[in-house]
Amino acid sequence: EDITMSRLRDLLLKGGGVFRRFLTTRRTRGTSFHTGPSLILPFSSSSSSFSSKLVWQKTFLHTQSTQCQPQQVNGNEKEKETTYLVSWGSRDNTDYGVMRDDVSIANHPHLIHYDVNEKVVDIGVGAFHSAFITSENGSENSTNKLYVGGLNRDAQIDDPETFDTADELSVKGARHVELPCNPIAVDCGMMHTVVLCEGGDVYARGVNKVGQCGVSAETSSLTEWTKVFEKSNANIIDVVCGLDHTFLLASNGDVYATGLSADGQTGRGEEPAYFGFGKINSLRGVASLSCIADTTLFLTKDGEVWTVGNSEYGQTGLGFEYDAIKTPQKVTSIDTASLKIVEVACGGSGSLFLTSDGDVYGCGLSVFGGEDKDDIVVIPKRIDVGKEIKHIFAGGRQFVIASEEEVYSWGNGLMGCHGHVDNFGKPLDPPISTPRKLFSANVHKGMCGNENTILLVSRPPSQQ
Repeated sequence: EDITMSRLRDLLLKGGGVFRRFLTTRRTRGTSFHTGPSLILPFSSSSSSFSSKLVWQKTFLHTQSTQCQPQQVNGNEKEKETTYLVSWGSRDNTDYGVMRDDVSIANHPHLIHYDVNEKVVDIGVGAFHSAFITSENGSENSTNKLYVGGLNRDAQIDDPETFDTADELSVKGARHVELPCNPIAVDCGMMHTVVLCEGGDVYARGVNKVGQCGVSAETSSLTEWTKVFEKSNANIIDVVCGLDHTFLLASNGDVYATGLSADGQTGRGEEPAYFGFGKINSLRGVASLSCIADTTLFLTKDGEVWTVGNSEYGQTGLGFEYDAIKTPQKVTSIDTASLKIVEVACGGSGSLFLTSDGDVYGCGLSVFGGEDKDDIVVIPKRIDVGKEIKHIFAGGRQFVIASEEEVYSWGNGLMGCHGHVDNFGKPLDPPISTPRKLFSANVHKGMCGNENTILLVSRPPSQQ
């Protein structure tokens, strides 16, 4: 069913219950990017700036660029060092070009090559828009570029006056936008975008009705890039957005938050919303965080896991279901003394935890199959994969994990979320309850949206 923007906002701000867990924006930071030249996924696969050849193998769709051929280096043929973005699922929640223009759903993973001779250094996926940052040479002193795409009705990605009509306030391709600084990190919420700049200043634009941009309540929207956090206040190293709230991670492990907090998702206390960044005083030594619609997991430098926000599906791992955790609580249901947690992934209704031994633990709804309340698992338990896992990702309806050479997924098949199809190319139904191999690839980074998944890999995936 189509939902208007105003109706969607009302649903989210009022809680949304079951609906809320299906619309998520999650990020898991701390994974390094490949250092070679990158092939960047365009927001529209019909872009005239590259030529492609579609090859259908079994049910796997590859889009191969004629620009990506071995190059002659010093008289020797050498395979061009590249990275690739692999995508599947629905693009309804982003205009991120994850499928061909003549289909609305990419049921199974497909690869889109787009060579702009630049390296992807960061990617942000929001509810209805996306952004990525590229570097000319990958060095710390390079001049980076920000590309944006998707919905722009609230000026979350660019100046609305640059669009022809009010009915065309969206970017179908990758639009380069100018910034008053050199961007090094970006993330997107439902209707706002936040950028971390070299030197430590933070800029934002888009909706600020519940303080998600970090400015006062008198300003309901930022229609241009505005500095919202001064580098002199803290040494910020990362930005992470929920649907309507934002986190800043400092180098010393402090976390600053602003925005909607009706379910306690900012971790700052009892107020329904906070207008302006404030430090979460009870949280120290954070190394990374994973944020969805209204729940957050924090991983500290010594391997402890803390959480705030909605826990009605047991996704916090605290061992009980509760609507709102308003101050950070330590997740003690996992014995972090014996199980060193190195990565966390918080989805719309379920969460994953990765140990240093490559084991995966999960809790919440849908992680172990089932969509009913009786299927909720409140205490994290081990997921048997049979492989040492390197990375974990969680979305609104799907879960993805990656070993050194293989990608596994499971969850709901609606809109192609888990990426598995039958012999006729249709999503497998009912939902897949355990991890199943999807394709072979070496994954460097990834993220899950509401109904889609994007992975950055070092070589084209192969179907076994």
